[in-house]
Amino acid sequence: MSFIFLTSGILEIANQVSDENGKIEGTNISASTTITLMTTVNNFLTAVGMHIIGAIVDHTTKRWELLFYR
Repeated sequence: MSFIFLTSGILEIANQVSDENGKIEGTNISASTTITLMTTVNNFLTAVGMHIIGAIVDHTTKRWELLFYR
């Protein structure tokens, strides 16, 4: 969700560094694909990271403080 606010700026920068074919210089990625690629990577890392952070919190004493917070 944080990419919603950055999308127009990132797309503008990608368009500025792209060549005449619409590809970003030095890569085979088109400028319009950058937003989709970033969102996909972000969602994957979030899906993996939430489980890892949850497992860490479950195995610490902080779990009880979070559950019974008053």
